[in-house]
Formats: sequence, structure tokens, C-alpha cells
Amino acid sequence: MKLFYLFKKELLEVFRQKEMVAILFVAPILQTILLGYVVRTDVQNIPVKIVNVSSSPDAYRLINRLTHSPLFQVTGIYHRPLNYQEIFKRGQTKAIIVFADENQTEDQEEKKTGQ
Repeated sequence: MKLFYLFKKELLEVFRQKEMVAILFVAPILQTILLGYVVRTDVQNIPVKIVNVSSSPDAYRLINRLTHSPLFQVTGIYHRPLNYQEIFKRGQTKAIIVFADENQTEDQEEKKTGQ
């Protein structure tokens, strides 16, 4: 109960002073407007490496689209597997996109399931 009366008393005190009302309401609105223009949430130029061990024409078409996309900055295209952990440790890239050969992925799945 005392907390309610304290809260009520403070609100009355704040609304008696016009400067406090301005600070209380106008300042957060101005901050939201100003900072809303500064902060960008769109994603562009993500550095990626592409590993293509596939001979599929679909993989080549997709790689072509990725290299011409403004969202990605392709920093390298490789045709053999890489040491992925070392690349991430060095901070050279944010993502590695791997296009595996269909036969290779089927062999790996069979090894995992033991068939």
C-alpha cells in the first residue's frame, strides 16, 4: 500500500513540473526517431567461401547467382574440401557453402547408418 502512495506522489510531482514532462515523454520519442535512422537491419556483403565438389549444373547456376548477389561477398571458390575450422578461427569468412557430390553424400549417409 505504501508503494502505491509513493508512486502516486512521485507522479503528481513529475506532472507539476513542465520540464520533467518534456524529458519524460519527448526525449524517448526523439531518441527512437534519431536512432531508427542510424541502425540498419538489412544484411549485405556477408563474406562467404564456396566449396564445390559437385559436377552438377545446378550447383554452378546457384554459385553464379551467389556471386552476383549483393547479399554475399564470395571470397573464394574451391573444388576440394577445406579445413573449415581453421578458416573460421582466422575470421576470414562468416559462412562456408558446400556443394557436395550426390554420390559422396550417399556414401557418407551409409557410413553413418552402418548399412
